[in-house]
Amino acid sequence: MKTYKTMIASTVIAGLLLSAFPLLPGHAPAYAASQAEIEKEMKEMEERFQQAFKKLDSKIIEQATQALQKFDPGQEVKLVSITGESGVGADKGEWTLTSGQGHHVKVDKQTGEIKGMSANRTYKFEESDKALQADIQEKWALLELKGEFTPPNFISYTKDDRGLETFSFSGGETEDDDYYGNIDLKTKKVSSMGKLITSDQVDQKIVKAAEEAMKKLPGASKLRKQVHVSLYDYNQFNKTIDFQDQAGSRVGIDSSSGKLRSVTYDKLLNKFYAPKDVQKAFAKPYYTKEKAISAAKPMAKKHFDLDLTGYEVKVKHWEYTFTKKGRPTVTAYINEKGQFWEMRVM
Repeated sequence: MKTYKTMIASTVIAGLLLSAFPLLPGHAPAYAASQAEIEKEMKEMEERFQQAFKKLDSKIIEQATQALQKFDPGQEVKLVSITGESGVGADKGEWTLTSGQGHHVKVDKQTGEIKGMSANRTYKFEESDKALQADIQEKWALLELKGEFTPPNFISYTKDDRGLETFSFSGGETEDDDYYGNIDLKTKKVSSMGKLITSDQVDQKIVKAAEEAMKKLPGASKLRKQVHVSLYDYNQFNKTIDFQDQAGSRVGIDSSSGKLRSVTYDKLLNKFYAPKDVQKAFAKPYYTKEKAISAAKPMAKKHFDLDLTGYEVKVKHWEYTFTKKGRPTVTAYINEKGQFWEMRVM
């Protein structure tokens, strides 16, 4: 595996955990710092964490170990180090403890109260189910990558105590054949797959369609050069080119028809929602079916030229699905103020 591929694999796994176990922003090296300064600061932080772990009350470690063991009973847990913190000082904020085997637990520095947990397991491609291996290879072919199929460098399962579960993979040996994807936890089949390319590698008619679609999003800015070529399983695999502007708003264009498939108002989603967060925040439907249609109509008309009159509505927490016989299905998501921040049409 190439060195940069190892970095990508580590980044993917770490990225799934960072929202639950962030490092203190003040510990991030300054942008202008030299490599030597960065390495020095990282070494000092590591040494400080080592000393803090040695001084940590054994009862806190035992309590955290037991909680993790109950959360992930399939593997023995032994906490060995501190890898992050929030708050400043030895007695303020939280420590992130790790087993070095994919387990992380966030605890209050003083009381040891559990603030969050996660577990990660990484598998080799050949250790996965044969049917899954075949499915990954089949979907890989749809991405039209260069060269012959190379198995994923890793397959990773991650879960945390907020109900977040991911089953993902990443493969390729060079930047030209790099790919990534997600696996449905129930069916154990590929649910999405993608690769990262640049906009000059895309049919310019698609780029133009994205530019025009982005102009209709509030506060939209110039498109980023990097784009995602994605396959999504909405009953059938659809190939979409996902574009993002400098502010984070996104549009998805169907690679075959050039039609707009999705829009995302990034500014309207101002925080990360884990599944349990969604269930709690949207336990009671925000809209009645009639009001949901009325609220979604302007967005559907503006971006997709669709009239939602006569559509049926199904509600699941923050997700609203609009259906009508013979017409495209619309799926949209709201924030806690009832504003639709994403809409997809299939």
